[in-house]
Amino acid sequence: DYQQWLTQQGNGGNTPSGGTTRSVLGTVLRISSVQQGNNTIYYIQIKGQNTIFTANLSLSAKLPLVQPGDIIKGDYTAGGTIVNFKTFDDLTINLGGTPTPTASPTGTPGTSPTPTPKH
Repeated sequence: DYQQWLTQQGNGGNTPSGGTTRSVLGTVLRISSVQQGNNTIYYIQIKGQNTIFTANLSLSAKLPLVQPGDIIKGDYTAGGTIVNFKTFDDLTINLGGTPTPTASPTGTPGTSPTPTPKH
């Protein structure tokens, strides 16, 4: 099946003839994964879209972490009610880069009384 093959290829650059590359940015309503052979494929429903988006696990390490409510973006080839992401990112999950600074105590540590030995 061509759609399954395309999905397994991830972002192999295989575009059906006449397909237009489009981008989507939206909120995840539902996400589910299925095993197809040696591949894990994620099916994603995005709020306001009448298309089901698929993504191969090899496309992004973030896919297993995606949850409803996350904001995602991706490029896909238009056509049909099920389309395959060519690129994928979950904007809610920040990996790498500089970590968000956290408050840390500053100043000198409090002094604790030194016990005096009893004679």
